Amino acid sequence: MSEPFNASTYLLDRPVAAGHGPRLALTGIAGDVTYAQLLDRVTRLAGGLRRLGVRPEQRLLMFMADSPWFVATFLAALRIGAVPVPVSTMVRPDALAELLRDSRAAFLALTPEFGEVVSAAAPAAPELAHVLAPAGTPLSVGLPVHALEELAAGPPGAGCGPAGARRAGRGRAGRRPRRPPRNPADGKSGV
Repeated sequence: MSEPFNASTYLLDRPVAAGHGPRLALTGIAGDVTYAQLLDRVTRLAGGLRRLGVRPEQRLLMFMADSPWFVATFLAALRIGAVPVPVSTMVRPDALAELLRDSRAAFLALTPEFGEVVSAAAPAAPELAHVLAPAGTPLSVGLPVHALEELAAGPPGAGCGPAGARRAGRGRAGRRPRRPPRNPADGKSGV
């Protein structure tokens, strides 16, 4: 039986294993990042997300500008089987609060320029439990705020390497997620 597909493994581990680690993966105003550097940041951030309590299939809402932190957060969430939910940075606080409520995200990642919007939206999102942001981001949310740099500074989490990344796509202790029960009336899956 083949392992389930994990986009983080495909996009990072495969090029590094093929000897492309020194090649540029990202370039922009925030600087250049090689595949090897990005893989290291993603596996460490994935470990930090796990230690924080992010679980497979749990939503991580991303209110982030295009940046290396956006890419690393997105791929780290995928690596551990969580569901990254990037949203438009054009939304106002009331719309962000609605997205948080509708997604039932317990975790929200942001980049510094959106601290004011998140501060206004967070009180209206009862399931939001943790906020992730680069160190020094101005926030007033009444929730634990975790610096992305600190989350990414620790060791890679157990199972955050290539094999663990593939297994993380499965829920319930490494098994495939259950299929919805069949509706006896029409024989189709029901949700």
